[in-house]
Amino acid sequence: QGGELPWVQRGQTLPPFEQAAFMLQPGQLSGVVETPLGFHIVQAVDRQAPRVAEFDEVKERIRIVLQTEEAQERLRAAVESLMAKADVERFAL
Repeated sequence: QGGELPWVQRGQTLPPFEQAAFMLQPGQLSGVVETPLGFHIVQAVDRQAPRVAEFDEVKERIRIVLQTEEAQERLRAAVESLMAKADVERFAL
């Protein structure tokens, strides 16, 4: 997508990126922003006033988050069960 991001809300990106992004007015470019993911130049394309999303807009994302959390919990339980049955020795390098 050429680096284009969807709408970004506060708390969704790394702090240096977020700080640069939310200081910009539409059309403005930031200077070089360094994050643990690399170097970025941010351009604000537009702004949208905060609002509460309708359920139909977010229900698919909610479903995915809940499925992911459930899968992670099942995986954690499976690993714990296997570790309890295993004879594991750990050696420091």
